[in-house]
Amino acid sequence: MRKKGEVEVSRAIARALADVKVSEGLSAKEVAKRADISYDVLRNYKLGRTSPDEASLDRLRKVMKLPKTWPKSEPDSDGEIVSLSGTPMKPIRVVGEVEAGEGAYNVDIDESSILVPERLAGLGGFGWIVRGDSMMPFLQPGMVAVFKEYREPRPGFTFLLKSKDGGLRVKTLEWRDGQWMMISTNPTYAPTPIDDHQLLGYLIGWYRTKGARETMDSDPGGLILSE
Repeated sequence: MRKKGEVEVSRAIARALADVKVSEGLSAKEVAKRADISYDVLRNYKLGRTSPDEASLDRLRKVMKLPKTWPKSEPDSDGEIVSLSGTPMKPIRVVGEVEAGEGAYNVDIDESSILVPERLAGLGGFGWIVRGDSMMPFLQPGMVAVFKEYREPRPGFTFLLKSKDGGLRVKTLEWRDGQWMMISTNPTYAPTPIDDHQLLGYLIGWYRTKGARETMDSDPGGLILSE
């Protein structure tokens, strides 16, 4: 049986990795590389299989920009995972990352879930980490977008789409001149026909962190991106 202190350290590492994934866009593999720790070793720390020494903790603090007191300063949450600001967090399914731009192929098969505030997790959707600027200012790089699975187009709704060759993108759908068009909120991107894109789901929420500051928005019926 693991000691209480070991459990708290593994939870703190899991929480910090989830936060830096959202705030800085760093995957666990990138954190491990920058901290000069093998990915397998970091994964064992996260799962509580082994305990990090102080030198490893110091390198992790520097990479993830954490205080010198970390992980001892983590809040006591009675076994509940919380963010740096104390928000209760729950995992949701995630396949990889999506680009709100020309289309992304950067699916990280090692990431099967990501932590989001309990309120968003309760919507029952799946999450993606946004890349690109085509949906600015609403969807910004590094934030988690949450989608509800849905396969039919709906005007004014923002969808996660997959192209025939596997590219992923987030666009708002509109019916124009007898066809469905993919619209960006960034006016520098021109509308394009939906063609053979597969609809995976529409946007129901988003979550973003910057340090201990958190912002989020949600609507289970579909989050409309507008001023």
